[in-house]
Amino acid sequence: MKKMLLMGLLLLGAAGTLQAQIPNLPSTLAKELILSASSRAAAARVRGKNLAPLTSKITHWQQNTNLDELDFMLGNYFLPNGQAIASYKLEENHILQRKMVQHWLDQEYAAARQAAALQKSVRSQAVQGKINFLDYIPAHTRLLMLGEVHMQPWIGWQVLSVILQMQKAYPERHIYYASEFLYAHPDEPGAVLRTAEEVERFSLSNGFYQTFNQRVRQTGVRMVGLEDPTKGETEKLNREGKTFWNSGRSWEMLAPAGVRERNQFWAEIIRTIYEQDPLALVIVHAGNGHTSMNQLNSLSRMLQEYKPFVAEFSLAKSSNVFLEKYMPVPPQVRAQGALLLAKQPSKAVYLIQQLKSPKAAWMAGCHLSVKLAPNARGE
Repeated sequence: MKKMLLMGLLLLGAAGTLQAQIPNLPSTLAKELILSASSRAAAARVRGKNLAPLTSKITHWQQNTNLDELDFMLGNYFLPNGQAIASYKLEENHILQRKMVQHWLDQEYAAARQAAALQKSVRSQAVQGKINFLDYIPAHTRLLMLGEVHMQPWIGWQVLSVILQMQKAYPERHIYYASEFLYAHPDEPGAVLRTAEEVERFSLSNGFYQTFNQRVRQTGVRMVGLEDPTKGETEKLNREGKTFWNSGRSWEMLAPAGVRERNQFWAEIIRTIYEQDPLALVIVHAGNGHTSMNQLNSLSRMLQEYKPFVAEFSLAKSSNVFLEKYMPVPPQVRAQGALLLAKQPSKAVYLIQQLKSPKAAWMAGCHLSVKLAPNARGE
């Protein structure tokens, strides 16, 4: 359970070796899909069929879609080294990659057409200092997902703040903290980790999350590990003289089939919590790629029966293209944030967006977006 897994989790965007057997980038696959759609439309016209909706999409993709944005948002899922373990669900990953890219193209087209309406349902504001999350998170929430960019101290403080605010607001509720950064108990997935020794034992082998996990434990929240403990077998990699990126581990962890498997494993643990404690409030803490509703096979999509509320914490420029491009923070709100920071630079400023309509939230992938304002230092 050690360092190579951590590399996969924390360096999701790091360089990896691409092999000829998988598309070089999502944009390469997108061009193939657009060309295929154009051929279908042309063949339909020859047969006298009207495919106006498809033709409209093709025109948009060819003239208005920036495929660099696609690579920016989905490129991480194409980095793992498939050559290293060609037998591991290779064809399944190819199918899922095609579905992910087609889904992105369809979403981007829909967001472009609906941008004006989507923007009207977004409430944006600049907040300095402490965020009152109770202003945004509905009281009836059962499943709260906190998505993050990894290893950002300011996000860690916000996650702790959410936990403490929930505990104060709902002292009668059993609150669980279910984390990507803790391994599940191998004999009893879903078991609560109660002692400092247990938390240390099941924490990822990284000083940042080891320290953070102990801080979470001190809040008294019920801690549950989500990550599959079998994914941490780095001792075997070391014996074989392999690293994370030149082994099958990257393929198992980060390629679409591997991410889906991990989310399925996590989802079953969360369902177990609710089976044992139906009135529980479960706070999930994981990477944005796992929690986002605009990602196929994400954890939030798998657990829709619990109507999750998804909050996304990100840097000033997020890889969430749909939110950045079609529901951006208005210039006047950014200017307000800059003014607040200029007046009191010692206190961090956050750009907050509340997605008030279900359609906007589904398109953005979250109900609440919290960004650290440019040049601000998180508290």
